[in-house]
Amino acid sequence: NIVEKESPTLYIPVCANSPAYFDALAKPHLELEGVQKIFCPGAQEVSILDDIGSVLKKCESRNIPTPPYRTLTCKEDLMKLYDSGFMKNFRNVLIATGAHGIIDRQKYILPANKNDLKFPIEISEDKPWIVLRDVPGKHYVTCSTIKDSKVIANVTCAIQPETRNLVPESNPEIEKWLNEFFERVRFLRNVNGHVSFRFVKSDASGNLLTLGTRVGITLSYLCYTHVQSRVVQKPCPHFERRNSGPLTQSRHFLPATVVNSIKNPSAKSFEQLIGTVLDKREALFLYWDPLPYIAYYHFQLPLQKINKFLRQYSNKHH
Repeated sequence: NIVEKESPTLYIPVCANSPAYFDALAKPHLELEGVQKIFCPGAQEVSILDDIGSVLKKCESRNIPTPPYRTLTCKEDLMKLYDSGFMKNFRNVLIATGAHGIIDRQKYILPANKNDLKFPIEISEDKPWIVLRDVPGKHYVTCSTIKDSKVIANVTCAIQPETRNLVPESNPEIEKWLNEFFERVRFLRNVNGHVSFRFVKSDASGNLLTLGTRVGITLSYLCYTHVQSRVVQKPCPHFERRNSGPLTQSRHFLPATVVNSIKNPSAKSFEQLIGTVLDKREALFLYWDPLPYIAYYHFQLPLQKINKFLRQYSNKHH
């Protein structure tokens, strides 16, 4: 309906919380309706990139190091892992893989003791799972822009272990890993779209290991500058004339408003953060930014309610 009413030339799926599988299915239909460019991989490419099990197999076949993992096709396989000692002394994650994993995206932290295993799940040939060891080390998440199977923009964020906050950083090792992955792994068609990778830099081996993938835009995307819009779609000529010159910066740190609010948390700084960043569109919502509508419903609205509560609380104590 949107295509018929508005005749868009470019479609960019941006929500990593919604399975990219459905965007991939819609892609050929949108092309028939006249959309010139759909910035999303095809269904077969999504079946690999949006499934950590498939990504790990691709890595193994290309001699790219992977964390220890096991594929399960029945519940007995999981019990055997407990009995063999595989689960001992490590954090292990049970992740849905295959077709149901791409759509359901189910994930569970497994208990160290099998007697504490209480959740009911189906493990079968039709619904396989993998047990992935989250090896100790420093964790990262990326948002990578892939065009014609080449990494043309990327932002990497370190995940703080205590707070789980994302801290942007330049990481040449991750940049190299991403470039080599898309050079070595062959797909049926060229890949176009945003892909998020999760990594751990293993304390034991020093290897960079991938722990997860998602097709779509994640929170690390917020660290892109306006350059991001231009790597996806070439700007019109009059825009280029007004903004001539090389585009040298591909990422930025969060604005001073956000930094100050994080360093000096208070009701006043929180109110400033909500008012400036979200309402005045300083960082999150800009005209060139294809941030998903869910950011409003799942991020802005809850924060506005907290902000309202803080105002009421502050007024009562003055």
